[in-house]
Amino acid sequence: MIKLRLAVIAIIGLFVAGFSPAMFAQVPRVWVSGVGDDANPCTSTAPCRTFSRAHEQVAAGGEISVLNPGNYGIITISKSVTISGIGALAGINWSGASNGITINAGSSDVVTIRNLSFFSASGSTGNAIRYSNGAKVHIENCSIQNTASTAIQADLANSGILTVSKTTITGTGSVSRGIDISTTTGILDATFNDLTLRTSEAMVIGNNVYATVTNSAFYGGITAILLQYNGYLNLDRSIVSGYTTAINCNNSLATVRLSNASIINNATGITGSGRIISLNNNTFLGNGTNSNIPLSVLQMQ
Repeated sequence: MIKLRLAVIAIIGLFVAGFSPAMFAQVPRVWVSGVGDDANPCTSTAPCRTFSRAHEQVAAGGEISVLNPGNYGIITISKSVTISGIGALAGINWSGASNGITINAGSSDVVTIRNLSFFSASGSTGNAIRYSNGAKVHIENCSIQNTASTAIQADLANSGILTVSKTTITGTGSVSRGIDISTTTGILDATFNDLTLRTSEAMVIGNNVYATVTNSAFYGGITAILLQYNGYLNLDRSIVSGYTTAINCNNSLATVRLSNASIINNATGITGSGRIISLNNNTFLGNGTNSNIPLSVLQMQ
């Protein structure tokens, strides 16, 4: 009988050993801490140290939560997940050609990033956030500082949805870019609300993009908003000031609609070869040239 029990225990031990710890560890919510350890199971009492390790431990559709301030390292996201820094100064520092967060998730996955602070090392050519694949990406209440390249880039091959709200982006150097978005096929539906951008080129709206910007401010640089290919922009209740060019609608297929927009103190307000539709509630003031292309002015109803 004793021999039989020992044999059963040995078999169970071999069976369990055949599974990796990660197979047992995927849970709906995991935690990281500045004093955590990636050897931990990422619980609230034994948190991980990096977002990358927490991503391995969290189940699809789950949340990575931050317990206290810290730099939690770069991460590639490959599934539906929320990263939340609420209540703590959760940071990601990126350098070289690496991205702070790379989103390469499944075609039905939803990724949410909120309350994170990003800081770029001097001369970095990577992005703070790069959205390459996934159904939806939501970026909320984030700060991206010192970017010398592009802060948020979406370069999709299929349709997607991007929302960015309550976010500040600052850049350094003449090639710093706040947001650059496009898709090869399908439609990228992009919504931006309550943004502050201080970069050389604030926003590039590319192929197959339908974008809406509200309650936002663009301050200082070379070009605030550049529309390429068949990009489409609604700009509402926003200010663009201090740029060499405020809006460059740089393709005959591109369209800009302006409502309650303030285009103030720029060398050139609007230029390009695309279509500009302006409601009669917009303000053009202090620009060297308000617009060097005709505006289609619609009366308020």
